[in-house]
Amino acid sequence: MPTSTNRFASNRGAILVHVAVALVVIIAFSAFAVDFGLMWLSRSQAQNAADGAAMAGAIALAYDSPSTADDGPAKQSALAVAQTHRVWGQAPAVDPATDITFPVCPDGTNTCIRVDVFRDGTHGNPLPVIFGGLVGLANQNTRATATAQARIANASYCLKPWIIPDMWEEHYPVNPGTWNANTSTFDTTTGNGNNQVPLANPDVYRPPTSGSMTGFRASGTPNHIGLELMLKAPQPSQQNGGGAVGPGWVYPVRLNEDDAGGNVYMNDIRYCANELVEIGDLLRNETGVMVGPTMHGVDPLIASDLGAQWVDPDGPGGTPGSIVGSCMATASCPAPYSPSPTRSARIIEIPLFNPATFSQNPGAAYLEVVNIIGFFLLERQGNEIRGVITHYAGVAAQGGQLPENAAFSHTIVLVR
Repeated sequence: MPTSTNRFASNRGAILVHVAVALVVIIAFSAFAVDFGLMWLSRSQAQNAADGAAMAGAIALAYDSPSTADDGPAKQSALAVAQTHRVWGQAPAVDPATDITFPVCPDGTNTCIRVDVFRDGTHGNPLPVIFGGLVGLANQNTRATATAQARIANASYCLKPWIIPDMWEEHYPVNPGTWNANTSTFDTTTGNGNNQVPLANPDVYRPPTSGSMTGFRASGTPNHIGLELMLKAPQPSQQNGGGAVGPGWVYPVRLNEDDAGGNVYMNDIRYCANELVEIGDLLRNETGVMVGPTMHGVDPLIASDLGAQWVDPDGPGGTPGSIVGSCMATASCPAPYSPSPTRSARIIEIPLFNPATFSQNPGAAYLEVVNIIGFFLLERQGNEIRGVITHYAGVAAQGGQLPENAAFSHTIVLVR
């Protein structure tokens, strides 16, 4: 019969076995909790990099160039943004030739860009492990993908209560003629009063949806970004719909059918009216030319961002211009005139109407919105407003759709 001493001696070392097993389990759980957590944090960082890069690429597609070349603005913007994001302390691997692509969008258009980012062994930048090495895990990998689309915008919440004629094709008095922002008029007849005779070669307007548009273009050739226009009240003979319409002639409209009067009109100029207007909508003509309220509404907009300047070295048809010195650069645009801290109040949205329809029915109570342009306010000269056509911040609605070259605004969305 063994002694009690021998019985206890036979259990020596058993606790070490339990401790060793427990340590292995603890290490395994630590590898799972810490290293797996590291991987998922890195996965989130990689997704942020991919999302930001795709959005930047889509913005470049919309506003810089539709080029899909490796050295084009879209790929280079996407690459630059991807590399500014850190995935566990390092920039992710992105090869512009293979990891930044341009798939067909879900809606069948070609305005999407896809970005894939990597931190893995294949690309030579795997994620580290902390406890995993104790259980045979050498490294771990992560990747992320995102696809963004530059979707054409066709509506705005912040239109100014004006409507001006879209551009047309000049055929009178010279056929073919050259449209001039200062001197052209839209002519289809000649004569006075009731003695109007149709012209043999009338001026022609084709809307953006026609497939052979004559109106202002945001891209392609010609490109009217940077085109200077002088906004002004129609001449007395045209205020009530008489005579031929000219470029930049401003007709006051109501953004809300039930809101009328000079104060409402002036406040809709000064501030964002927050009324959704889509291409294809009808806007009611306001009575009178509203010269005083127009100027009182415009002056605060210009004063709110006096340092902003338009830079357009090549002019219309060349490299798109840009705005420098604006409060947008420091996200400090003052309220209440600016719709957001990052948007200058001097960039406004103006709807366009069909000059051919207007000439056929100059006394119409409503005018149809055929397009919307952005307009940078340069200065007020007496009762006239000088500015240049530019892009604007719009929204995508269910109304009339535009071709790419007529779209002055895009909504950038992640589609995957």
